[in-house]
Order: sequence, then structure tokens, then C-alpha cells
Amino acid sequence: MKNKSGNFWDLQGYQDRKWFGTVTIGLILLISLYILLHFFINKNGFEFAKLDEKQIQQINKIYFNDSVNINKVKPTEKKVTDTNKTKPTTPIKILTTEDSLRIKDSLSKISVSLSKKPDSCNCDTLKKYERALVYLKSEFQKIDEDQIKGFKEYLQCANPLEATSFLSNLRLRVVSYFWLKGPSAYFEIIFWTLFGVLCNILFSLGIVTRSRTNNPEDPSTYFDSSEIPSQAAKLFYAPLCTLIIVFGYNYFTSQSLADISSSKGVIVFAFVGGFYSERLIAFLDRLKDVLLPNSGKADVPETKQAALRNAVIQLIKPIPLPTDAIDPFATVDLSTAMVVLTYLQTSEKIIVKNIDKSQPSLFIADFIKPGLYKAEVTINTKDAEGKDLVLKGNKDFEMKAVDLFITVQLNTALS
Repeated sequence: MKNKSGNFWDLQGYQDRKWFGTVTIGLILLISLYILLHFFINKNGFEFAKLDEKQIQQINKIYFNDSVNINKVKPTEKKVTDTNKTKPTTPIKILTTEDSLRIKDSLSKISVSLSKKPDSCNCDTLKKYERALVYLKSEFQKIDEDQIKGFKEYLQCANPLEATSFLSNLRLRVVSYFWLKGPSAYFEIIFWTLFGVLCNILFSLGIVTRSRTNNPEDPSTYFDSSEIPSQAAKLFYAPLCTLIIVFGYNYFTSQSLADISSSKGVIVFAFVGGFYSERLIAFLDRLKDVLLPNSGKADVPETKQAALRNAVIQLIKPIPLPTDAIDPFATVDLSTAMVVLTYLQTSEKIIVKNIDKSQPSLFIADFIKPGLYKAEVTINTKDAEGKDLVLKGNKDFEMKAVDLFITVQLNTALS
């Protein structure tokens, strides 16, 4: 795709419509690449999830509700006995040698069973941990099988209190469309940061188009092509800045990359960071004072530079004479004018470009220094009757610390 100068990389030569089309195509291609990678290269992405309060309460019910009344002792019923009544006597039975051996054998078996430690993996506990696993699988879409195998053996041998405490703090790896586990999370952050940057550029272009009116003095009515290089630069520095901030957050909180706060919190932060990439730079600028504080001997004197501003120049056609039957300037295309600014202090020449062909009379000189300038305009064209026509105009002005809007009246000159 080439612009009017034939050079794709001459970004300042782009008009708003062409830049909007380029950004839109780039966003569509990026989304297509994102979808293809997620479907065909890595289908089994993971994200992290924690149990909420209701789910933790349900786990507690599974482990503790069945044993609530185990330790409760039923009150023994006191029978009212008549002290006056004599207790019935039972006949005394003389034990034989065979009876004594049988009783001794029974007592030995009882003592052996009592000496054995209770098995923590008994049937009741086994049912509880299985019910807990079934509940977790029903609550979440699909848990990573490797993770289930890892903590299943622990739940089999853990007592109810240990098991519930473990599950309450467990971060489950759940199968997800997004890449939020391991090194692949880096690519997820980069993709969503780029989405945010491109959406911000489209939003800015939409604001310019919506605000366009017939008032040329309103800065929001024209598209400044000089902003395109800075917008394109965001595509390169915004993903890196987002990664650095995520790494810094994880470093200070001692967490891994995917545990930034929640599973999809990484995606939200990356998109917002890309959309407001200027805020990332402002945050890093403040962070440098914390990580790299200046000492009394290391202070570097700041050099104040004058702010660079824009000058918008509007060309005005000559007024036709009352004797002219046909307006000789009606067919003049002002966008073809050669507009040159001369910085009077150094005689430096600055070529001024037309803002938009839909507004042929407007030209912009972007990022120029304050000072005295002279604007010279020349148009070599033909009038309505096909005769050679030369229009010229000039104006001296002073550029100050604010954007400036000036008009230059054109007059006829002999060719």
C-alpha cells in the first residue's frame, strides 16, 4: 500500500482516511493471527482460579457435617430403683477349662484391635475426598488432570481440617481458551497490549472525524499527520513497558507471572495498558525515582528546551473582479501550493504540507521553534479559461509558546 508520495514509510504523508484503513487492516490481521494461534498451535491453554466463599463453605460441609454429632454423648437414662426391693441373684456358674481358653482368645483379639492406629484413609474419609473432587469438577469447566493427580494423594491421607485448609488456598489450573500459564502468558500480554494500542488509535481517529466542522480555527477539525509516527511507536514500546510493569509487580509481591491477581486480570491490565500507553510511561517515570534515586552528588542539571508547537496556515483565493464573467480562480486547487516557512533567525527553510485534500486551503507546519517566521506561498496553475496563472502570497508572523492559526491572502502575478 503506497501513499501519495509512493513511500509506505512516509507516515506524515498519510491522510486520516488512509491511516484509519491501515490501522483497521492491521487490527484485523492481528486478531486473525491471535485466533489461529489459539486454535491450531496451543488448544489446551490454562488459567488460574480460586474457590470463592460459597465453594469453601460447601467443602467444609462435605468434610465436617457427617461428623458433627459423633462426639455428642447421649445422656444415660436413670432408672428409679426401689431400694427396698432386693436385687435378683443370678446363679453362679463354674467355668470350665474350655471356657477360660475361649475368653482368653477373645480378649487377645480385642487388645490387638485396640493397639492398631486408626487408618486415616478409611472408607469414610475416602468418600469425603472423592466427593470433594467431584464437587470441584462440577464447579469448574475442566481442571488440569496433572494437578489433580498431584494433590489427590495428599487429600487421601489428610485429616478434614488439613484438607479444607489446603483446598481453600489452592489455585486450580482450569482449561481455558487463553494462555495464562507458563511462558505462553508473555505472548498473551503482548497480544492484548497491541489490541489496546490499535483500539486507542482508532478511537482517536473517530474523535477527529466526529468533531470535524466548518470552523478551521478549531484544532479538533483537522487531522495532524505529524502524530502518526508517535502512534506507530506505541506498537513497539507499549508491550515491553507492560511486561516490565507486570514483572515488577510479581517481583515485589513474590508471585509468578500468571498470579498477578486473578486469571483474566492479566488480560485486562494488558489491554488497558495498551489503550493508555502514556500512563505506562508516566508510571515508569515515577518508578525510576524509587529504583534509581538521585544523590546529592549525582544530580544532573536539567536543560530547559522551548516547547515545539504547530502553525496552521490557511490560504485565501483572490477575489475576482466585478467585470469577470467567469471566476478565474474557481478551478484553482489550493492543495498544490508550495508553502515555505523561513526562520528569520537562522534562514532555515521549512516545507509546509497540506493537511487534508478535503480541506485544500489548510497547511500545517508541525513542531517548529518559537521565533519570527516568514511564510511564502506560490501556486503555478491555470485559470478557468486554461491560461497560465501564478498566485503568490507572503506573511510575517511570530511563533510563540502556543499553537498558531494564520491566514495568507493570495494575489495574481504574471507568469
